[in-house]
Amino acid sequence: MTARSSFGPVSIVPKMVSQPIAAREVAERLIDLAERTPAGRVADLGGPREERMAEMVRRYARAIGTRGLVLEVPIPGAYGRAMRDGTLVTTTDADHGLQTFDQWSAAQAR
Repeated sequence: MTARSSFGPVSIVPKMVSQPIAAREVAERLIDLAERTPAGRVADLGGPREERMAEMVRRYARAIGTRGLVLEVPIPGAYGRAMRDGTLVTTTDADHGLQTFDQWSAAQAR
């Protein structure tokens, strides 16, 4: 995402709250559900904690040793408002993964 939204040393990211989850954990959940009998509506799945997108980009850049300015831009309209106010993250009754964004980004730096 940062490569696509960067212009030289400047990264432009939407002002938003996210709940990143490891792809491995999503895959494990999908396999588990596919191997079970039909369960109807199952609990949502989200990452272990909420993160601000701009902060994630800054921390990832530090982890891989790059520098630059990160500009947080609010997206207009109802969707942009939902991105900012946390509407798009899971609720407390959802299931949550274990791997944090910081753990993932530290592994990318190796």
